Amino acid sequence: MKKEKIKRLAEEIFAESSLSRAYEHSQNHDTGFITAYRNDNSKKENKLSSKALSALLQSKGYGITKVKGSYIENYKQPDAKEVSEATFIVVDIHDKGNLQKALMNLGEKFQQDSVLFVSKGGEKSALIGTNKGGYPGYHKVNMMKNAVYSQTGEFMTRVNGRPFIFKED
Repeated sequence: MKKEKIKRLAEEIFAESSLSRAYEHSQNHDTGFITAYRNDNSKKENKLSSKALSALLQSKGYGITKVKGSYIENYKQPDAKEVSEATFIVVDIHDKGNLQKALMNLGEKFQQDSVLFVSKGGEKSALIGTNKGGYPGYHKVNMMKNAVYSQTGEFMTRVNGRPFIFKED
């Protein structure tokens, strides 16, 4: 029993430090969120697309962290369920200033409905449409509030099981 408690405590500390690191990056650099997963792709296709996206992001010099992106299918309905996908937190670690454009281009390339861009300081974030058929609409921008940690929602990200969300402005 003691080993289980120690393991759980260690996991909580690790999760907290990972969330703190993500927060720190958002304060010091432009950051963003992107995935290569598509519902209409097979698991194998999604994994291959995710590897390709990872390689492209790294080749452009961005720092990346793979996290669990989630959304609630049939949100607020009796049959609602959480669906997860591999998502990348992308950090413009060299402060090149082109992350938003790069995310938009990659969102289009990997047929994503949207990408999330967070400007340095974390005060301004935007959900940007990268697909004509999905929410929020092609090149439409929905301004978002600061990240809210330890809260779940229709769209969320989990770092080592700890959720955070961006709410619409």
